[in-house]
Amino acid sequence: MKRSLTHRKPRFAPPFCELAKAPTSPNVFNMSLTELRLLPASEKLKIIETLWADIAGADEDLKSPGWHEQPLRETEAAYLAGREEVLDWQDAKKELQARFE
Repeated sequence: MKRSLTHRKPRFAPPFCELAKAPTSPNVFNMSLTELRLLPASEKLKIIETLWADIAGADEDLKSPGWHEQPLRETEAAYLAGREEVLDWQDAKKELQARFE
């Protein structure tokens, strides 16, 4: 059975969203793309999580790109047919973080 990730708007920012404020973290606002590419995967994930928390917390109405529609319909059909397992976003994040530690 395939597992799907659910996403709920975060009630609070995860602790590692303090990346930009952390004195030991690289200052990503002054880094070039080349420098960002040299970061370890764990740091890249922290940056992505920080950006996602910021986007998810925005009041703007963000529309999904058109190409999302077909994969979403396929996932929904697989879920309704019992071929998809729903995985809570917090559990999914832990699983993904463990892969890169």
